[in-house]
Amino acid sequence: MQVNRSEVIELLRGSHLFISLTPEQIEDTAGKVEAFLYQEKQVIFEQDAPVESFFFLLNGRVELVRQDKDEEIKVVLGEGDYFGEEALADTPSPRMATATAATNVIVLRFNGELIDEIKKQYPKVAAAF
Repeated sequence: MQVNRSEVIELLRGSHLFISLTPEQIEDTAGKVEAFLYQEKQVIFEQDAPVESFFFLLNGRVELVRQDKDEEIKVVLGEGDYFGEEALADTPSPRMATATAATNVIVLRFNGELIDEIKKQYPKVAAAF
């Protein structure tokens, strides 16, 4: 899916995760992320599923639901938030919650290969992860 590159750059520039990058490095990173559209109520990933990607929410809202033994915990994320942080760990654990589009959403996906590339290329970003 095509998205406005300047929106992607602004989102990354505004995140504490990428604060150590120069404008050129942010532009380079923005060119490597993938944008995906999820329809309202579409599941992005399930709790306990294997981890493959980390996401920034470009537009819309995402609901995270964690089902524990006797409790259900819900959090709603909005534009500019990120989720799927498990993917940033050196040895990712399974997903801790189910992520579902609460509205039509556009997410920016950082797959495992891109995360590894960013960690190697930009050690200061790796420390923020």
